[in-house]
Amino acid sequence: RNYAKLIIATNSIPRTKDKTDGFFRRMIIIDFPNQFDGKVDILKTIPEQEYNNLAKKCIRILKELLERREFTNEESLEEKWKRYVDKSDPIAVYIRNHCTEDPNGIITFRDFYILVTDAFKAEKIRLPSTKEVGTWLRDNGYENKPRKIKGESVRCINGLRLKTTKKINK
Repeated sequence: RNYAKLIIATNSIPRTKDKTDGFFRRMIIIDFPNQFDGKVDILKTIPEQEYNNLAKKCIRILKELLERREFTNEESLEEKWKRYVDKSDPIAVYIRNHCTEDPNGIITFRDFYILVTDAFKAEKIRLPSTKEVGTWLRDNGYENKPRKIKGESVRCINGLRLKTTKKINK
């Protein structure tokens, strides 16, 4: 039996079509919220004794891990599934939290894109291009077509409205 874990370091988790328990059971997402400027070599500031202590601790934890056969505080399968889907599809999360599906609702694409990118900047999520957002909307069943507003042709997302109105100053 192969018990290997695939470890990936990435800024964005890819969307997946695999919705099986086997896929999500293997996922452990670890967030690293800290950023380092790279000017100081952090590893050189750690005393040699600390590396020895870390090695001893790793051996102790490995023994416990092999007995328990799971990581401490590992999420349930349902929590792993939700976390992966939310991390891999932040536009869907934004819509769920900030918009309401409304057959008469209209949001200009420009306003929607500004709000999404502002929210992503605040959360330190990779910013999608306008093309990526447009493709996502189309793939998820949202109509994104030009409309005449005050005599101008403006791209609008039909069937969606903001839960609260926020002034766009851009």
